[in-house]
Amino acid sequence: MSTWDSDDELDSYLFFWPDGVAVDRNGEIVVADLEDDRLISFNSTGGFRWKTGTSESTWRTGSGNFSGPCGVAVTSDGTIFVEHSLNDRIQKFTSTGHFLDEWKGGTMEIFPVSFSRPFGVEVAPGGNVIVADTFNNRIAILTNEGVPVKIIGSRNPVDLIADKFQ
Repeated sequence: MSTWDSDDELDSYLFFWPDGVAVDRNGEIVVADLEDDRLISFNSTGGFRWKTGTSESTWRTGSGNFSGPCGVAVTSDGTIFVEHSLNDRIQKFTSTGHFLDEWKGGTMEIFPVSFSRPFGVEVAPGGNVIVADTFNNRIAILTNEGVPVKIIGSRNPVDLIADKFQ
């Protein structure tokens, strides 16, 4: 068994807290490193491909930056979606780690979709992106361009509790 973290070349790419991993159709691996605030990609044999993200700016709110990326998913064409819970957004990257777009949030709106602490992202076989929008208590299904297809669930539990006392 070989390890990927034994080469001097990779020493600067060691993980601090790998939290999400996805594999594309070619076997390329993308890892979301929660504490190092970055994505790192390897080929199918563990060779380093690229990294993106930085933790140098306050709250890492800039496009392509992270503050604790967790979930990661890859489409059949290699497009990468990263769940970035602390900044209430999903970021979209090319298969080579170049930033494309972001879907932001922080409110309870349903359309347009606005996330509040998304804690999971997956890509369905047809290419739609499915997001666990945790603090909004719902699942959002969107096209890979961010257009809402369907929202499952939508009420804030605080509203549900308040209804019981009215």
